[in-house]
Amino acid sequence: LADRFGPLPDAAQSLIDRALLTILALETGIRAVNAGPKAIALTPAEADKAALKAAGLVASDERWLASPDEPFADPARAAISVLETLADG
Repeated sequence: LADRFGPLPDAAQSLIDRALLTILALETGIRAVNAGPKAIALTPAEADKAALKAAGLVASDERWLASPDEPFADPARAAISVLETLADG
């Protein structure tokens, strides 16, 4: 899209990111994604603990957390990256 029409408007990029998050969550068995600047929390439908640990996530009750040393600049893109790591693993 960007090659043909230039950079995407923020609203269009957000829509694409949301769709990608949904697809990746379904593909990896994640039923909820909560992403903020300080952490990403994933709630798996069925936990593959080895895959979640391999992706660098830490267990916290029923959720798995990714907490960086510095706040995420773009939490949605960071959540996509974590889910892509799970999908590839």
